[in-house]
Amino acid sequence: MKGIIVITLLISSACNHLKDFNVPIKNKTIADSLTVGTNQNKNLTNSRAQVFRSVSGIDYLLNVSQENNSIFQYDISNRTLFSEYSLSDVGINANLILDFTCISTDEIVLLKVEAPHICLINKRNTTSDLKFTLPDQSYGVLQPNNNFRLTTVDDHHIAFGLRKHSKSKIGYFMKPIISVYDFPNGSVLFDFGKYPLRYFFSSGFPSMLNPSVAYARNKVVLSFGPQHYLYIYNLSNGQFVERVTAKSNFTPKKIQSCKWKAPSQETYNYLVTNPFYLGIYYDSYRDRFYRVVKHSQDLENHKNQLNSFYSASWSIMVFTNQLKFIEEWIVNASNLDFTKLLVTSKGILIPSLNESNKFYIINEESIL
Repeated sequence: MKGIIVITLLISSACNHLKDFNVPIKNKTIADSLTVGTNQNKNLTNSRAQVFRSVSGIDYLLNVSQENNSIFQYDISNRTLFSEYSLSDVGINANLILDFTCISTDEIVLLKVEAPHICLINKRNTTSDLKFTLPDQSYGVLQPNNNFRLTTVDDHHIAFGLRKHSKSKIGYFMKPIISVYDFPNGSVLFDFGKYPLRYFFSSGFPSMLNPSVAYARNKVVLSFGPQHYLYIYNLSNGQFVERVTAKSNFTPKKIQSCKWKAPSQETYNYLVTNPFYLGIYYDSYRDRFYRVVKHSQDLENHKNQLNSFYSASWSIMVFTNQLKFIEEWIVNASNLDFTKLLVTSKGILIPSLNESNKFYIINEESIL
């Protein structure tokens, strides 16, 4: 098996000269819903769901069931269970999987807790370890989050994150964000990407504002929660291409920094009240990008009760493949996990906050 793993590493500028874009704002509502699982395989973990498009153009949704200790693969178009990967049969505990991604309809790559341990599993319930070596002792395995996780880029590229260790702040933020690996040989080909200067001068940001990464053919796009800009790199050689302005209609010219040192009430208040950017996604079906925007809201509602993070309004910015701002969608629906979007041929799947195996769909037709 030959290929390249792209390893995303967690490690610019002020918001001067930003302009507001005169682009259409559209109201979106739910177009359809998708329920995966049955009474026999419930309690699927929506936050770890992945969508994989086969060579024949069929969309599959993969999800982990800790209750069944399996990974289920669903045919989205036919809404049927396509296959099941039994982790018990190969001696793997679902609770010990940091992340996974599908590289074909027959094979899945698992990132296990034993750091770093990458495992390939197939439908015949056989496994093989992939050779992998950390670049140096300053790195460790990252606990993936919604927008910074194990991702299949193409037939030969897989991206995932590493946690960096450094005694100094400048040492941490000067480290590259992305490393490209040849996984059969376990060797580093090159490193690239960096944090904006704003991260260095801040007192820190909650992990929800860690980088989000989108891969489109030979292009890598990095998005940062408190930054309007998007940073574009060439995946084939790691060279920086350009920085583009991608400001939402619903964010101020300067997004407030978070005085964060550890999870606290102050951190919670920041996340609830402030606007910022979440995931960046590439839509290979329509050849365009999406960027999720969480809007500002008051700390308390009209009943003097604390608002939750998910009670805020939110929108999706739509860009061309050259990252030209086309329009912005306000999603008029509640109880959706807008930190995790899944792009399919049917539209964008958004996990329900209340139902563990239900997703809602918005697309071009779902306009109010």
